[in-house]
Amino acid sequence: MTTGTGVVWILMVLEQIHDEQLYRALGVSSFDRLVEERLDMAKTSAYQLMAVVQHVPRATAVKLGSSKAYDLVARRWSLRPAPA
Repeated sequence: MTTGTGVVWILMVLEQIHDEQLYRALGVSSFDRLVEERLDMAKTSAYQLMAVVQHVPRATAVKLGSSKAYDLVARRWSLRPAPA
């Protein structure tokens, strides 16, 4: 498994944990708490990464990497606020 493929796989798992509320099986009350307390990740980062899985084909995400893939998502679906 290449690094890019591994990252995309992790993002898919993160999305599944969120969608199926699997964090409850770990005794955690919310997805946000799981991400922040157990994964040491900002919840906004987790949601941005899940947006990549939802909107970018896997091969493209692997080729671009998660940051560039999210930038593509943000521009296409206006997920970022407009600059002031």
